[in-house]
Amino acid sequence: MIKMTEKAQQAIKDMQHSLGGETCLRFGINRPCCNQMNYTLSLAISKKEQEEIFT
Repeated sequence: MIKMTEKAQQAIKDMQHSLGGETCLRFGINRPCCNQMNYTLSLAISKKEQEEIFT
């Protein structure tokens, strides 16, 4: 489960509004090393084939 503060939610909504059109929040995990995990968040206009959409 992913939890976000109301302030973070509003910041994302503001960024989505500034981009115009429909966007999705993309959450990713990057493993640069065997014992590390980096998490990424970005806005996406389209869905990649291997991605799923959750509401």
